[in-house]
Amino acid sequence: MIRGNTMRTVLTLLILAAAVAAVPAQEPPPAEKPPAMEAVVAKLLAAAQDPDSKVATPAAEQLLELGPAAVPALTRGLWSDSYTTRHRSAQLLGSIGGDARLAVPSLARVLRDDGKTDVRAQAAWALGEIGAYSAVPSLTKALKDEAADVR
Repeated sequence: MIRGNTMRTVLTLLILAAAVAAVPAQEPPPAEKPPAMEAVVAKLLAAAQDPDSKVATPAAEQLLELGPAAVPALTRGLWSDSYTTRHRSAQLLGSIGGDARLAVPSLARVLRDDGKTDVRAQAAWALGEIGAYSAVPSLTKALKDEAADVR
């Protein structure tokens, strides 16, 4: 009797599995990012660089609250001609932490190539805060950097 019930259960599960497999999988619609997000992040990044800490600090805090949504714009900020923008972008990416993993390749390149010691040092710190294993070779190489602040 137990064998018969077990067999029925197995057959029921097989039929159910076949029915589920026959239904085509539908991907969920992609999450839509508000088009204004890039503009908001760009304005906040500009404000975060203001010499007046009463302007810069709240802007930086708002960027941190955005977390992963701010990562693409902050990553682009790493390639700015402005030293301040590159430095602040690296700082904020490091503060976001593990959610900024998409920025690791750009941070590694900044660590290797940026002409400003402070920016390279900030990139090294950010890579450490993000904690991506893929950053280990770049950080290891940075131990030989000519600037002690980077090491």
